[in-house]
Amino acid sequence: MRKGIYIKLDSDVIDHFRVEGPGYQARMNEALRAAMLSSTDLTKAGVDLTSRRAVAHAQVAFERFFTQAFWHLRPDALITERMLPDVITGLRRYGGKDGFREAEKICRLMSSNS
Repeated sequence: MRKGIYIKLDSDVIDHFRVEGPGYQARMNEALRAAMLSSTDLTKAGVDLTSRRAVAHAQVAFERFFTQAFWHLRPDALITERMLPDVITGLRRYGGKDGFREAEKICRLMSSNS
């Protein structure tokens, strides 16, 4: 579930996200989520950096392709390492060409761990 808040950010940070055009607030949310998922709490839980990157990328892809591939799940679901194969399958089957590419990026992140 999304909530509206008021937040003060440095103008250069805002400009960085606005340069790509509309949707800058969603891109900010994605960047914050990736930072959240790569936090030290995951390290304490025994999840290595490569897995955290794969999970963070999968979370962003899940949100981006939710209506195409993951509509049957909760929209606010947090992707875990255990869910990565399901996210990859959903992206490949229902995400079109862009979804397939995102699935391959996640696979590459996972294989760099081996």
